[in-house]
Amino acid sequence: MSLLKINKIDNYMLTTNFNAKEFFCKAKDVEEHDFDMLLVIACQVVRSWYNKPIQITSTFRSLSTNTLTVGAASSSQHLLGRAVDFKIMALDGSVDMKSTEDFHNSIITKGELFEELHKIGIRGFGLYENRTHLDTRKSFHFWNKKKH
Repeated sequence: MSLLKINKIDNYMLTTNFNAKEFFCKAKDVEEHDFDMLLVIACQVVRSWYNKPIQITSTFRSLSTNTLTVGAASSSQHLLGRAVDFKIMALDGSVDMKSTEDFHNSIITKGELFEELHKIGIRGFGLYENRTHLDTRKSFHFWNKKKH
């Protein structure tokens, strides 16, 4: 795990398509936090795979933010800077549900994209209706919160 320190004013490029600001948490009480660079790389892998924009919806969470987040685990990997939630976006600004479903199916079936992410160190995979959670915990963990 390679932790990156991100400050709320940072705006430098981390990869071809992502800058540091996109991975800075939304909490107003945080000036700086650690974030696992493997998650940035994982988001770039997904973005390159689908050639679609990725909207980061959650990264590091302060304890106060995590407490207020509906459905958040008290031991969330977000508290450690080891988790990211994101949406695959269509060019019109809506969520690209076709790509999202394809990505989720790759995770469920442990397909090629899943293998690529697992190879770089992603161990936590969470599926939601229109977004995905990835994290770098030590052992494999999967959950599916989508309505069936």
